[in-house]
Order: sequence, then C-alpha cells, then structure tokens
Amino acid sequence: MWLKILFLTSLFFINRPLELSLSWGINTTGYILEIKDIDLSIYFDLSSSLNGGLELEKISKKGGPLIISGHSGSGNLALFNDLEYLEKGNQIVIYHNRYKLTFYIDSMIYYQKYSPVIIPDDNRYLYLITCDKEDMQKQLLISAKLAKKDKI
Repeated sequence: MWLKILFLTSLFFINRPLELSLSWGINTTGYILEIKDIDLSIYFDLSSSLNGGLELEKISKKGGPLIISGHSGSGNLALFNDLEYLEKGNQIVIYHNRYKLTFYIDSMIYYQKYSPVIIPDDNRYLYLITCDKEDMQKQLLISAKLAKKDKI
C-alpha cells in the first residue's frame, strides 16, 4: 500500500534546549532525534505541536513510517538547517518507548514544494523533510531505513 502525502510549508518549529538523559530515551511518549554527523539532538513528544516544536506526522502515530518535518533558514525555528550536509549511509537514531532505533540514510531527494510525494507505507522507514535554503520552492526529503532496534 502507498500513501500519497502532500507536504505543506506552513510548519513551525521552536528549538528547545536539550540535555539528553537516559530517562528521556526510555520515556514511552517522548522521542529523541539524534544525528551525530551534524551535531543534532532534539527532544519532542506526542503532544508537541508545530507551533511549539517538532511534530510527528499523523500517519506516524498510526504505525506507519516515521515522518518528521522541520524548517531550514534563519532564526530559532530552523532546526533542520544542516540536513543538506548529510550523505547516503549517515546514521540517524531515534530513542522512543524503551528502544533505540538506528536508521541509515538511503536516499536524499529534492522535490517541488506543494507537489504530492509518494511514500511507501512501511514502518521500517524514517523520513525527514525540510525546505531548501537556496530555493524556497523546493524541499529536501531524506529517507532512512531501519537497521537495528535495541531495547534500552
């Protein structure tokens, strides 16, 4: 089954100060997104909204692929500024519900903003989405496949 998702650009994010702790990593409702290659660590939970931080897309909450969006540009809303520097094979880790999920990037594509994007309905994938800093009419979609799921 395939999902057809239209990503809108009216997404708002606020950078929260973050102190990683094991208790956050085992929290049943909280998530930590960690990308060491770009020194990124962000905590958010299911009650987080686009106006107050990160938000997991609705399909993710229903057991589908993890889809997380964030802004690029200037100011404290630009949480995903450095995603463009990632490469195929880089590691992305999600801590959630007493698990450490390790993903590896398998593709990075740019697409026209407001255009439909086909995403497989496969919960073994993580997708990160952000605007292109040079061309605000394009967005970057990073796909990463689950490689390891460790109980913590």
